[in-house]
Amino acid sequence: MTNRERLTGYHGSLHWKNILKEGLKADRASGGCPHIWLALRPDDAKVFGRVLQVDMTNLAFNWMDKDEPAYQPYWQGCYHGGDIEAWRIKLYD
Repeated sequence: MTNRERLTGYHGSLHWKNILKEGLKADRASGGCPHIWLALRPDDAKVFGRVLQVDMTNLAFNWMDKDEPAYQPYWQGCYHGGDIEAWRIKLYD
């Protein structure tokens, strides 16, 4: 799947109410660079809190390089394109 096709990611957070109002903010990330962490599957996100479904359609985003041994099997990605607006986010049931 290319980064411009319909793409859904999942984000787990204890602060889900704020995220639904404000969106995901890249500058709140840990690790030294502004990014937003997303999981490929909801089960991978739920260990971090309430699961949010994120519409990544038409955003420049790719899952971690599936050829990198550190990310096998690839299940996560980091969006480095800034914030993700609240309209793209909803609670995952």
